[in-house]
Amino acid sequence: MQERYSDFVHVSLEFVSKLLENYNDSIEVSSCRKIGHGRANSNYVVHTNMGKFMLRICRSMATYNNELVVDRELYSSIKRPRLLYATIYDDTPYLLYQFIESQPLSHEKTISDEVIKEVSSLCAKLHNTPLFKVKDIEKLDLPPFRTWYDHFLDNPNTIKRLENDTLIAIKTLVKNSNYELECIDRTHSVIHNDFRLDNMIIDSQRTIYITDWESITVNHRITDIGQFFRYKGSFSDKQIKLFQDTYNLYAENPLPNDWMKLAKLRDLVNLLQLVSSDKELPNYHETLKTLIHETLDYFKDKI
Repeated sequence: MQERYSDFVHVSLEFVSKLLENYNDSIEVSSCRKIGHGRANSNYVVHTNMGKFMLRICRSMATYNNELVVDRELYSSIKRPRLLYATIYDDTPYLLYQFIESQPLSHEKTISDEVIKEVSSLCAKLHNTPLFKVKDIEKLDLPPFRTWYDHFLDNPNTIKRLENDTLIAIKTLVKNSNYELECIDRTHSVIHNDFRLDNMIIDSQRTIYITDWESITVNHRITDIGQFFRYKGSFSDKQIKLFQDTYNLYAENPLPNDWMKLAKLRDLVNLLQLVSSDKELPNYHETLKTLIHETLDYFKDKI
């Protein structure tokens, strides 16, 4: 199992059986298996006489509430596993989902053009969502974007984990990116906020579903795109152009010409936030450092 932000929550077969009986008293649970994928929530595949289900133990009430809003407001616009049942027991929130035989897109050997087109159209449709539909999600009162860098660069964990040359390079990049940072602040919409290949699954019919909606919020729409292209080497230049063209076909607000620069700058803050965490995750932090260096290489003309 990968390094986790929070400890995995273990539940007994007896408890899971009682939980699902509250959803449908005809259900008989035969087994439940924890899913190792994921860093925060605790997920199980539950086998029953009525087929498989996915049980999620949420890490917070905000997670629980956000996923309820998504189920209520985005059911007709975005493909995702259906939420079947939600409950709170002993102050812990539980969500029961439709189980889809699938694998994460991150497990695909290669990302096809058809996958790029489907993901970009889903991304655009999400960003088209009227803000009133998500008025009940948890939102933060955020300062101007350029100030976010200092917040994470001054963090003791960031200073401990990144070399001084890297910190200086990031500060130089920020100083030389005033125009781009102002553009990012003008791109607010509803966003998934963890729009990575790990949070997209594909079934045997090649249908793609977006999962893990706990962090949905209103923020810079370029956030989702930066997260999707975090591992830019996984995509060809042709596919990047295909993403742009498909997104613009469905989006109410087309991407600006320099959208990839904006996406990389926006995702750099996400990487800094992750590397500044209090949790000691040495392998994961090494991966983050590699991604930060790759981002700096992308902007070497500004450093």
